[in-house]
This record gives sequence, C-alpha cells and structure tokens, in this order.
Amino acid sequence: MKKFLLIFLLFIPACAPWIKTGGSYESLPHNFYVNIPQGWMMLDTDRYLLISGDGPFLQYVLIQDRPIDMPFRNTKKKFNRLMLPQEAADVVIDEITSDRSVLNFEIIENAPTRINGHDGFRMVFTYKNRDGLKLK
Repeated sequence: MKKFLLIFLLFIPACAPWIKTGGSYESLPHNFYVNIPQGWMMLDTDRYLLISGDGPFLQYVLIQDRPIDMPFRNTKKKFNRLMLPQEAADVVIDEITSDRSVLNFEIIENAPTRINGHDGFRMVFTYKNRDGLKLK
C-alpha cells in the first residue's frame, strides 16, 4: 500500500490541472498571447494550450506550435512559408475532411484575420463524431 501511495504522489505533479480563467493570457515559451473569455477553463502544457468554455469534448480552442515542414497525418500535406493564409486553411480543411472519424464536416466560418500583426485565418466548423455527437 505504501508503494502505491508513493507512486501516486509522484505522478500527481505530472497531471496538469484545468484552471478556471478569463482575460489576457501570455505564453512566453510559445511567444503568443490570447484573450480568454471569463469563466473558461485552460490547460497549459509544454506542447499546447487548450481552452474550453463547455468542456473539451464539446468545445475547445487548441493553440500549438507546428513545425512548418511536418506532414499532416491523413493527407501528408505540409505548410510552406510562402503560402497565403487561405492556402494554409485549405490544407487544414483537407486534413480534417480526410480524417475518417470526422463525419458531416461543415464549415461555418473560414475568413482571413490578423494574429499578432500577421495575416492568418479563423476557421469555425461543425462535425459529428462516430457516436453521432455534433461538435463545433
């Protein structure tokens, strides 16, 4: 029993907690900041920032660094530094629609936007998972 308790106590710090938050948040290691709605929860790891208002299985925003030359899992497509934001959005759309676990994919919004002074895109979409649950 003592051995189990010791192992359990060693793993507790490794579990990153969800933190109730809201307002401006800056990630120095990843060089970005984001305005998070009041009352939302956030999970900040060394690989990504995940924020959600209703829980990650219903709605979330994932912010992460992605190596520009890393191919996507389903399409094997890559970004390149000369792509326009809408071309990058098309690569993301192709990747999502190629994922067999994404059903009834529908784009609600796909528009240019500014991200920290840089051209980018904002995409909002819905889909159903294999259990028939609609996600946005």
